Amino acid sequence: MNTSPSYQNYSLAAFLLLLPFFLLAFFVWPSSDDYAMAVMYEGSESFSEVVKSLYGKWGGRYSTWVGALPGAFLVKHLWLYRFMVLATLVLLVLSVRWFWGVVVPQNRGKGLSALVAGAFLLLWFQVMPGTADSLYWYSGMVVYTWPLVLFFFLAGGLLKERKPWWLKVLLILSAFAMVGFNEMAAIIALLTVAVFALMGNKKGDVPLKISLLVAVTAGLLLLLLSPGNAQRMALFANNSNLWDALRISLVSLVKLNGIHIQSISLWLLVLLVFPWLDQLRLPVFSAGSKEDSWLPVWCFHFLRHPVAVIILGQAVLWGLLFVPAWSMGINPPLRVYNFLSPLWLLWLLWLLTSIRSHFANLMDVGWPVFRGTGLKAMVLLIALSLMVNFVKIPGGEVVFGGNVPRAWHDLAFRAAGYNRAMHQREALIKAALQQGESTLTLPRLHNPPGTIHFLDIFPDPDHWINRMMAEYYGVERVEMREK
Repeated sequence: MNTSPSYQNYSLAAFLLLLPFFLLAFFVWPSSDDYAMAVMYEGSESFSEVVKSLYGKWGGRYSTWVGALPGAFLVKHLWLYRFMVLATLVLLVLSVRWFWGVVVPQNRGKGLSALVAGAFLLLWFQVMPGTADSLYWYSGMVVYTWPLVLFFFLAGGLLKERKPWWLKVLLILSAFAMVGFNEMAAIIALLTVAVFALMGNKKGDVPLKISLLVAVTAGLLLLLLSPGNAQRMALFANNSNLWDALRISLVSLVKLNGIHIQSISLWLLVLLVFPWLDQLRLPVFSAGSKEDSWLPVWCFHFLRHPVAVIILGQAVLWGLLFVPAWSMGINPPLRVYNFLSPLWLLWLLWLLTSIRSHFANLMDVGWPVFRGTGLKAMVLLIALSLMVNFVKIPGGEVVFGGNVPRAWHDLAFRAAGYNRAMHQREALIKAALQQGESTLTLPRLHNPPGTIHFLDIFPDPDHWINRMMAEYYGVERVEMREK
């Protein structure tokens, strides 16, 4: 008789809170770089020519260049653009669910891994500073969300005890593809494969480890040896300074920590799950990992110590933030924080697990354990902290403290109006093109949904977004009128 508790109702509630993020995919529109890719493709003879040009002029992100190519076709077919956004969201959820399905023991309760995956996604979506940058803008989605889909699939697959041949093939391909999306993803792929290679010495995994290392190495060579890297860096040569990059990345690290630390929902969840962290199947903490590892015993003691975890985790995050700060000489865009947010949450899990392990006896005595009615009350409190995180300014707008209530608000009050306004713009563009006008004058958008609206055209017709949109439609100028 199965006496383990069921968490299916809780997991269903978690995914229901995520529902507006999926429904908002039916209201997105192309923006900025989407038109740039369309222009580039229309001026070339084939996909391969565009990829070759991008690789030679803009850098070695081979997976990004291949993934961005359909954007040229998607701009012309709005329904397909929206389908790709929705499909990416679904794949992201499935990959996160896959990962936690491996990490969370199945015998601890029915639906527990789904609940953990839902809670993880809710926290991530709640705190990311710019959902539109990464989740609803195709060009940004390819660079920063697709590699995360591969990361969670790769990490979950490598943690599985049994790996059939087809899974091993997919893991190798995923590692190679992940390297080619951006430089941060390449570092993360290398670290993930390195941890897997060092944490076990089972004979059956040796061919897989060698294949993964070869795939990542080949990807890194493709990424780093591109002639486009030097040309891309030359564009930002005036801003590229080592000391400025160190300063910018350090400030960005403080911002990344602050974005998460200020979340009430996060700390309520920590209070709830902390007593159970010792039951997760994580590298370094898993039973028998010492015996199966190539690493000496002292490394395990070091990697389990909270101080070491803090130093290593922050150092890795700082290093990842240094890459865009140095390559562009500017503060990283919001999508970089979005990309690193789930890694920050995983680092926090590593830290909390190390604290739980280091002070086990003390924590077992003094930490509250929520069961029954107490568990239901805590889950309700966490849900309220996610949803009721906004304030209405008298006579003004609603100010949101997180993306979950913002998504619900945008879905209910702004998405439909935004969609109508964009369709009206589309009608104006078609009419102007039919009349042979050389200038497109489009109305300004008022109160677009911040969850899904990324960048609009600017009042300055010489702004690069306006110029790219003008080139796409074959006109001389694109202007914005206030009314």
